[in-house]
Amino acid sequence: MTKETFKVKKLIPQVVLLIVSVLLSALSHPNLISVNGFGFLAWFSYLPLLLLIRKLTFKNCFIFSFFYAFLYCTMYGFWLINYGFFSYFVVLIINIILYTILFYILKALEKLYPKNSWVLAWLVICSFEYLKTKGFLGFNYGITAYSQWRYIPVIQITDITGVFGLNAILIFPSCCIYGFLKKRFELKAYQQSVEKNLKQFEYESHFKFLQNDEKEIKKYSVKSSVFAFVLFIFAFTGLFIYSKHAQKDYSKNEQMKVAAIQNCDTPDKNGLESYIENFSTLYTLSDSVIEMNRDLQIILWPENSIVPSISFKYDYENNLKKLYGENREITDYDIQTENFIKRCVDYFSRLKKYTFIIGNNHMEATDEHQLVYYNAALVFDSETDYEPLKVQAYKKMHLVPFTEGFPYKKLFPKIYEKLYQKFDYLYEPGLEYTVFKRGNLRFSTPICFEDTFSDTARNMYKAGSRCFFNLTNDSWAESRVSQYQHMAISIFRAVENRVPLVRSAATGQTCIVDPNGRITQMVEPFTKYFVSGYIPVIDEERNPTFYAEYGYLIFEWGIIFLTLLLLIIRIIIVIINKIRKVQ
Repeated sequence: MTKETFKVKKLIPQVVLLIVSVLLSALSHPNLISVNGFGFLAWFSYLPLLLLIRKLTFKNCFIFSFFYAFLYCTMYGFWLINYGFFSYFVVLIINIILYTILFYILKALEKLYPKNSWVLAWLVICSFEYLKTKGFLGFNYGITAYSQWRYIPVIQITDITGVFGLNAILIFPSCCIYGFLKKRFELKAYQQSVEKNLKQFEYESHFKFLQNDEKEIKKYSVKSSVFAFVLFIFAFTGLFIYSKHAQKDYSKNEQMKVAAIQNCDTPDKNGLESYIENFSTLYTLSDSVIEMNRDLQIILWPENSIVPSISFKYDYENNLKKLYGENREITDYDIQTENFIKRCVDYFSRLKKYTFIIGNNHMEATDEHQLVYYNAALVFDSETDYEPLKVQAYKKMHLVPFTEGFPYKKLFPKIYEKLYQKFDYLYEPGLEYTVFKRGNLRFSTPICFEDTFSDTARNMYKAGSRCFFNLTNDSWAESRVSQYQHMAISIFRAVENRVPLVRSAATGQTCIVDPNGRITQMVEPFTKYFVSGYIPVIDEERNPTFYAEYGYLIFEWGIIFLTLLLLIIRIIIVIINKIRKVQ
């Protein structure tokens, strides 16, 4: 056998572990094989990864982390390419950097904590999955716990721990089993080394040697792993016991009937004719749901369902003159746009009985005669008399990086200019978690991927919201998988805060979710239809969930603090031991 052949054969187990780890992680979420995903795989998804890192050297950690990130991004987030290769490329680069850091830290733990590195590995992975969702580039897709969206008893614990508390529970079995296997592998290697060592043959037998060397054998004890796994079984059992207690019957609450429209269109690409056609679809579906539900009160339309700014273009000619002066030429297109917006407003004003919540590309003129754009949700109801300038609005606060907003305009002006030219404009972030009201129902309107952020929904709850109406447009992905992944994440916002969630998505997934995280109704993706149903009105004075009250103060920041503390302590001990050896 040549040296090159030996190296290739040595790499085969590592490559197999890499592929298995990627498959377990990606397939646990909605995927091309099953849009529901195989959630049970998530409980062991990190095991092959830890076994892989054990076999790697520091030199080849990078190449394996690179291929892990590439395969995972391609299998899980393949739909990003439909938005543009740039988006996929940016996400890929970010993941390569993050997974490289993770691989090297986990490898270092093997040296720093040779006895029970699996405990620190668990803490590090939990911290890693949490921290990668923070900041400007924070991305919640792919978090392990979101694979459990269909397992109603499992997700109930998130009203205490939040989704990242459940994440810690899910990751634990992989690390604990790895700790057990690692000890068995090390014991076997030790026994083999003993048998090869000629000096040990002075003993009457190999077994007698093992008996006499109890101190050495204790290093390979699996008692800690077994004990930890037994505790996990008790905790897992407790999770199901708590589930029965946590799930409430909300049928006795005051009920409010809502409808969410799915128009199955992307009006923001093709100009005024597309806007008019899309509006026709939306009001036709709305008229149908009204006809079928006489007690209907609230109707949702998707994100950017009406693209031209209603408040600015309702009186377009005068606003243009105010902004640019009398010399600004008014085109036929400007007049047609204004007439279209007036037609939209007239439709809402004729249906004052209902509250309409619509997505709109909102524009405002500043004192410096500049236009500012917001991705907004507008609420039309009888209290505003349907006057566009009085319509209540929520301005999206958490913008999609690069494609919607770029907060580093002053630091990187050239990047900002290129993005502005590519997308014609960039949105400004809103500044307030707006809470709206219909009767006794207080609600907020997270827009698009805002419903993937736990802290955004929690802040809306703390501001007074007791229901989330999400307006989404995932049509650009052209993928059922993408839409199911998004919906799976959003369901946790309902459970964490124990409030109903209603989603109106352009192509899917439009659905109604109860406070227990159960989907009560859903429209088939890529169809023009609607859902309608009752949601419970949650009392504003109701005691908040533990998570809504305290957030991740304990279950995530506590874990991160403990991880850093243990790493620092161990590094100090290693340094002290090396200094003593030198002396």
